[in-house]
Amino acid sequence: MTPTCTNSTGEDNSSQACMPLSKMPISLAHGIIRATVLFAFLAVSFVGNVVLGYVLNHKPQLMQVSNRFVFNLLITDLLQITIVAPWVIATSIPAFWPLNSQFCTALVSLTHLFAFATVNTIMVVSVDRYLCIIHPLSYPSMMTTRRAHKLLQGTWFLAILQSTPPLYNWGQATFDERNALCSMIWGGSPVYTMISVASFIVVPLAVMIGCYSAVFGVARRQHALLYNNAKSRSLGVRAKDSVKTENRRGIKKRDEFQDENEFQSKDGGRRNSNCNPPLPPCYQCKAARVIFLIIFSYMISLGPYCFIAVLAVWVDVQTKVPQWAITIIIWLFFLQCCIHPYVYGYMNQSIKKEINEVLRKLLRKNRPFTEVSHRDLHETEAGIEGGIEDKIVPSYESA
Repeated sequence: MTPTCTNSTGEDNSSQACMPLSKMPISLAHGIIRATVLFAFLAVSFVGNVVLGYVLNHKPQLMQVSNRFVFNLLITDLLQITIVAPWVIATSIPAFWPLNSQFCTALVSLTHLFAFATVNTIMVVSVDRYLCIIHPLSYPSMMTTRRAHKLLQGTWFLAILQSTPPLYNWGQATFDERNALCSMIWGGSPVYTMISVASFIVVPLAVMIGCYSAVFGVARRQHALLYNNAKSRSLGVRAKDSVKTENRRGIKKRDEFQDENEFQSKDGGRRNSNCNPPLPPCYQCKAARVIFLIIFSYMISLGPYCFIAVLAVWVDVQTKVPQWAITIIIWLFFLQCCIHPYVYGYMNQSIKKEINEVLRKLLRKNRPFTEVSHRDLHETEAGIEGGIEDKIVPSYESA
């Protein structure tokens, strides 16, 4: 039965049909908040991916085989935030969709294309790191540059196969006016939904957990080996020092007692420093932290999206799921574009060093001059000969 609402103008007391509360579109304030947060994610992701891509592209020593996969991941993120995200921000205005349903289907297919390319690249990165750590001697012959390029091409080819079924009517996309979102009708094709969820979350998680579990096992064995070596070395040094001390005590004369005491004090200090050697770095702790961050960020980004897709097979998501829950799922879906530059780039020590160097140069160029300097003097000459070592003197290039 259609709910009715009463016209309160006083001119006409007749009843008129009104929309149920469960089907009301999002409010203007809701749309503004959604668009603002998405724009912030877009800006952070754009800066992070561009800086990391610039460093990898301008440092040939960093463009190794594994970093080529990371570079492909940056490309997928940039395509996602430059092509798809602006349309999601535009549709956040309630009940606004300027184009037809065919374009909506194309937009959903593009969203899934870049998402599947990202997922496939993450699986390749996991396998690459597994081979690099578990089989370090045969890794250069197994993962050549040519083979890496074929794997990258395979990630995109597989992503095209995974994302294009809605274009030939296997799966349907539409504009959800209630949630102001162009989305898939997951309940219309359960088979495609299950295949998509398996490709998004089940298979990638199985690959990542399997590969990184083996990597973590190697890290534990390496840490135990280093600790045992350090411990045995410490015991050997202590035993050797004790033998030397006993021999010296037997052969020294009583008139050299003072010299012997001085020697023993020095030798005892060295023994004490070797009694408790510093433990080697906790490689297993670092490996566990990195692995946890990789898997957790992946699950928190794509897990809710896959859960809502499975739920849509049995439940009418457009009316039963709260609108704020849909908005949070959208935020988490695009949050992965902000996380990838940090997880796969900045946590790498060599890449982190180069990024810091690039940022330092940019800050140095944008820093205002605090002292007047001569252009014909170099930075070191101006600082030494002019007697102004503590002042800031820009070099010729910065000038």
